[in-house]
Amino acid sequence: MTAQPNDFMVGLYQLTNGTTGVGSAFTASNFNETDVFISVGNTPSERVFTIQLLPEFNGATVSVVLDLSNNEIAVPLLDTTLQCTTAPNIIYDEASAGNNSLWSITSGDNNFTINYTENTMAACGIPTAQATFNLSKINVPAGQTIIPDDNFEQELIALGYDTVLDNLIDSANVSAVNTLDISNKGISDLTGLEAFVALDTLRANDNSIATFNSQLVNNARFVNLGNNSITTVDMSSTNSITYASFIFNFSLQNIDISGAINLDFLDAIGGTFSSINTNNNPSLRTLRLAFASQLTSIDVTQNPLLERLELLSCPLLTGINISQNPQLEYLRFGSNNFDRTSTDYPISSIDFTNNPNLIDLINIGSRITNPDFSLLGSVESLFWENSELTAVNINSNVNLIEVGFANNLLSTINFSQNVLLEGAYFNNNNLSNLDLSMNSALQFLRAGDNNLGQLDLSSNALLTFIDVNNNQLTQLNLNNGANGLLAANDPIDPTNQNFWSFNALNNPALTCIEVSDITYMNSNFVNNIDPTASFNMNCATASIVDIEVDLELFPNPSHDLVNINTMNSSIEAISIYDITGKNIKRIQLKNQSNKYALNIENLSKGQYLLVIDTNNGRSAENFIKN
Repeated sequence: MTAQPNDFMVGLYQLTNGTTGVGSAFTASNFNETDVFISVGNTPSERVFTIQLLPEFNGATVSVVLDLSNNEIAVPLLDTTLQCTTAPNIIYDEASAGNNSLWSITSGDNNFTINYTENTMAACGIPTAQATFNLSKINVPAGQTIIPDDNFEQELIALGYDTVLDNLIDSANVSAVNTLDISNKGISDLTGLEAFVALDTLRANDNSIATFNSQLVNNARFVNLGNNSITTVDMSSTNSITYASFIFNFSLQNIDISGAINLDFLDAIGGTFSSINTNNNPSLRTLRLAFASQLTSIDVTQNPLLERLELLSCPLLTGINISQNPQLEYLRFGSNNFDRTSTDYPISSIDFTNNPNLIDLINIGSRITNPDFSLLGSVESLFWENSELTAVNINSNVNLIEVGFANNLLSTINFSQNVLLEGAYFNNNNLSNLDLSMNSALQFLRAGDNNLGQLDLSSNALLTFIDVNNNQLTQLNLNNGANGLLAANDPIDPTNQNFWSFNALNNPALTCIEVSDITYMNSNFVNNIDPTASFNMNCATASIVDIEVDLELFPNPSHDLVNINTMNSSIEAISIYDITGKNIKRIQLKNQSNKYALNIENLSKGQYLLVIDTNNGRSAENFIKN
């Protein structure tokens, strides 16, 4: 067998049909007669081009592979996906035994007649007819470069680099181009990029590109090929690239970055490769491999500058060694499923001894039940969820801003040393007690699905989100002076839980919720508490209030006098309570009447609770001194 040169049968060819056996007169064209660009396939002996099959019947556009093994040119099986009747699809296949076309170096690669078998399933026409097509090489004039992809060339025309759609471009027109953005243009083939010798930045994301060879962009530093159909990435011979994104190439099976010694950033999220070798990339700082569903191992011990490592949703990954990554700041691994009962991820241990700079740490679903966070003094965001934790110590993590231990088995958490904490998420645990008195910066609290009996949030005046749904609460204190920070429910649909910032439902023993603004809470959150619960400024006085007594206060707010009108009841006594529940004034009336002008000039500005004793019972109302 003779090995063909790399450039043998590579270039622009004119394709014409020869004999055929499809159609009523057996003359229908099997291939669209057009110019095609033939390139090397997945192996050195393969040649590939893209063409429309059976154009008269609106056939599909496919990649045709030619196998040059054994000095023959064979057509592997091609399914046209079309039928003449209800019979099986029309198929093209290798020629009958001994009839494949031959090639030789001495004969050159200018002209070929390819033999193949047509319609092997006998769907229509002549069963197993022997057919042919012809390839004639088109010589490229000096100073021009082939652009085989019409969509690619059309975009170059739109950018002013070309004028006629003829699969050719004057190389001089693009030799000085520094930045090229051809994203989302339906491009499948980047052949011709080699003419952009000064190219530094390439954006070709959101196309249909199947392969990428960095030899096309020998001098580029920035390459974005995200959201394509790439199966193979070859960066083995180019060292200029520092930023490479292949995100959301869900068929990416092979990735070789061995030549990219200056690579700083690599994004291959969503690939299907089982391994990746980064040993020759000492400058690597960001490595994003999340959703690499077939990834079984990763070795980053030769990447001492690594700062960011993303490995979420790599279900076959069995371990992570970060002992040689002292600069690591961002690490994510495990699942993206927050359900405690979801499938385990096989990583069972991890050592943070040599990672003092970690700032952001996420593990979801890897059942590491005894993590040691004591050396992570810089960590600001820590999520260790769905991991069957029964105990955790975060006393050394004094810089924590947000923490999540949701879907674990925790019965207690100590937040006393985390005074910078703004977000705490630990729903679905076994917590019965919770002290957040030292966390005055807290803004977000998710503590639903626990066993909490009492919760005092009066020291947390910055809260904008509170979820304590499905607990065993008997006492809930939201008297923090800032209930208005809780965003109101969806005005169109108040029952829409996607727009709730407060939820205390499913706490059957909770009858009184102490708040600082009854009017606001009643106006916005009555759907967010059980029917047996109510809001009150002082739950200690709630039992003495008979809300059936009619009561009017005006003006409210006021700075000097508040007029009280109890309609048909006689006022016997008046008590004033501040927002802490302290009784600051009581007036016993000798001459009972249903009206009284209450002097509040000596009160400090703020909100108060007014309790009125009448001959028909007691009633209460809030008022504001301004």
